[in-house]
Amino acid sequence: RVGRGRLEARNLDAGAELDAGAGAIVVSNVAGGVLARSVDGDQHFAQVFGDLDAHALDAELNLDTVRGQNLTAQVFRGAIAGRHLASRRVRLTAVHGDITVATETQPGGSIVVASVDGAVNVTVHTPGRIRVRARAGGTLTLAGATAAGDRWIEQQYGAGRAAGAVQLQSRFGDVSFSLVDDGAVR
Repeated sequence: RVGRGRLEARNLDAGAELDAGAGAIVVSNVAGGVLARSVDGDQHFAQVFGDLDAHALDAELNLDTVRGQNLTAQVFRGAIAGRHLASRRVRLTAVHGDITVATETQPGGSIVVASVDGAVNVTVHTPGRIRVRARAGGTLTLAGATAAGDRWIEQQYGAGRAAGAVQLQSRFGDVSFSLVDDGAVR
């Protein structure tokens, strides 16, 4: 725990609980659960193999290679960016900020990405069938199809066993969803 300054956790096997008032949090190569809180410091997570629960008031959250049962990231003012995410349950929320992620679905898993006034851009790699439910105050683009209006749109992609469910929304911003299936982007 620090009041001001940088807080780092690297190469740990039992997770970490991190609290930074006014400072950055950097986590890399950690196995086990990670709980991170900051008021106005950016947070960076790379190679987290366990549950991740990250919250910030005014910060950027960067996620790279997170695998576990649960991934929760929330920010009041700031962006969330993620790639190589493969948690069973993913929940990313921002009040004032954009969210851009590339993630995988897990069998029976769920992905929820929501922003009040920022853009939501999600790319999902899936090995099978996926159900997508989305709503946008701006433009809504679901794997090549574009819709307008502030209503829920539902779409199903893929075949075979259900891989998971995705819910995307932005009250005032744009929502974009693309799917990577067998190496082809749709």
